[in-house]
Parts: sequence; structure tokens; C-alpha cells
Amino acid sequence: MANDYYTAPAAKQPLEIIRSSEYNTNNLATEAGFDKLPAQSQLNRSQYGNDTSTVATLYKITVPVLDVAYYEGLTVVFEAVLANTGTANIQINGGVIKELVDSGGTPLVVGNIFTGQIVTATYTSNLKFQIQFAADSATSAAIASTAAAEALSSETTASAALTEVQRIAALQDEVSLHFYRNS
Repeated sequence: MANDYYTAPAAKQPLEIIRSSEYNTNNLATEAGFDKLPAQSQLNRSQYGNDTSTVATLYKITVPVLDVAYYEGLTVVFEAVLANTGTANIQINGGVIKELVDSGGTPLVVGNIFTGQIVTATYTSNLKFQIQFAADSATSAAIASTAAAEALSSETTASAALTEVQRIAALQDEVSLHFYRNS
């Protein structure tokens, strides 16, 4: 058996006698293999954290284990307390504040993160945390823009409908008054 961590010595038969030096060499090789493994904190790459944000542009996350600085591949999952109001940053366990970007590496725009949304952010080689859920900022901006336009259109339609109802009510009053006068 051989891999990046350990190369096993030749297999032995049951009850075969081995020299202590061979046994010790095997133990040292096993130990060296374990030394090549990442730190325990890096083995738990994805960690769920609590968001204690008080500002919509800085997500303050607390995770149970982060005993080293940020490292490539560190993934943090959290439920956003606030929706982002533009470009956003993240700070984990009081560490260095880093920029949050979408999956294309573009800074976030309004509406990329919603209140109560489960967000997955991974630390990348470009020293930023990349959000895993967003297709890209342009798409998110287009969706947010369309939603805003629909809301505005609905509001305009509702306003026009209210005006029409008021006009019809006024006409009914005139007809009633005319009918009353002529009766």
C-alpha cells in the first residue's frame, strides 16, 4: 500500500519474525504520514457559525473552532441576520475583515444576501470569501431590479385602480343625485 501519506513495508506472513529496526522504521513512517495531514481545525473545513451582525455590510461570524488564521478552503455556513445593502465583508471570530464576493469573484450588490438566508462562504486563494449560492452579481442585480420594477408596477396599477374606483363612485353619486332630483 502506498499513497501521499504512507508507504507500507512488504507484507509479512503470520508468525513471521521481524527485526525491531524494521518495526521501528514502519512506526516512524506511519508517524511521518500523520505529520503530512492537515491540522485538525482544517479537517473540519465547513463550520456553522452564529451571525452577530449589527450592520448590513459586515457579517460577524463566530465558529466553534478556528485556531489558525484563515486558510484556503475554509468554509463557513451561517444564517444571515441582515440582508446586505451593497458590498459586504465578513469577520470570523474577531479576525481580519475580508471582502465577500459572488461566485464570479465580483463584489456583492444589494439583494445578494437576504435576511434569514443560509449563506456558505469559502476562503479562496484571492484572499476573499466567495459566496456559494449566488450565480453572479449581474444576475442578482437584474433579478432585484425586475422585482423592484414589478413592485412599482403593482403600486402604480393599484393607484390607477383606486383612482378608477373613486371616479366610478363619483359617477354613481352623480347618477343617484340626478335620479333623486328627477324622481
